[in-house]
Amino acid sequence: MTTLKKESELELPAILKKDSESGKKFAKAIRNEGNVPAVIYGQKKPPVAISLDPVYLVKQLNASDYKRNQIFVITIDGAQSERVIAKDINVNPVNNQFIHVDFLRVNDNDPIQVNIPVRTNGISAGQRLGGVLVRPKSAVLIECLPQDIPVEIVVDVTDLKIGENIRTHQLSVSGSQKVISNPNDILIKIESTKLSKAATAES
Repeated sequence: MTTLKKESELELPAILKKDSESGKKFAKAIRNEGNVPAVIYGQKKPPVAISLDPVYLVKQLNASDYKRNQIFVITIDGAQSERVIAKDINVNPVNNQFIHVDFLRVNDNDPIQVNIPVRTNGISAGQRLGGVLVRPKSAVLIECLPQDIPVEIVVDVTDLKIGENIRTHQLSVSGSQKVISNPNDILIKIESTKLSKAATAES
């Protein structure tokens, strides 16, 4: 029923900001310079404040099929490397510019929780009769090791009839992947319409 697609890691250069360069004042100063303030935290290590080139960040994000779960290898000042995942990308809704990015350190041996989008494939049997496909939820929460993070979960809906649905517990995962979302959540359903009811009556 489902297929999983993995994402590759991308490199991202950054500039280290000194301990004294912290807080809203310096974050604003970084943005005034045309850069993006960010912080790296987690793995019981001190947080590291960095500055990113927004153009390169956008370029790398656009190279990713699923931007929010992209794993980066951030090289700071051309030396120190941090393997991270973006946990919070704060964007100004007015001008679409980055406000701040939070990165979480990842380790191959430590599972993390990520929201994975669910995509449908095919035209359902119910839709062919005039029904409509409804998606109450477009993503599920999964826990897995960093190397097993899928870009998406693809669900084949070809055989789905009017009145039928697909719930979270029906998804197929593999390896270290474990679905955390409520197993009874309805992800996809086929609802009837006047057209589908007419078609059913005629058959």
